[in-house]
Amino acid sequence: MAPYAWSKRQRNVHEPLENIADQINPLQIAKDMFISHNLHVQFSSWVNDFEANSTDTNFPWELWNQRGVALARLLKEEVKEKFAIEYHVPLEDPHFTSLEVINEHIIPIR
Repeated sequence: MAPYAWSKRQRNVHEPLENIADQINPLQIAKDMFISHNLHVQFSSWVNDFEANSTDTNFPWELWNQRGVALARLLKEEVKEKFAIEYHVPLEDPHFTSLEVINEHIIPIR
């Protein structure tokens, strides 16, 4: 089960994250209200690609992250102001150089 969304109670980089959506459980945006099935399927496909291929030395990180940002923008369109949305470049990305520059790898979605 590969997650694609996490919850942060505060905007603190060092706060532990809680998985709130994965391939089986779509993101719930309100009581009895979830993101669209189509968006959930797209997120699931994207995270499956990561799970299956991220250790491949030829994994297309730039394209994969661009797709993640595009999905995050679609998510923002669906959730409006109910959630603050950020895209985080995964630690597995070889372009992610160190924890000291973690804020450079967080993209706010507006």
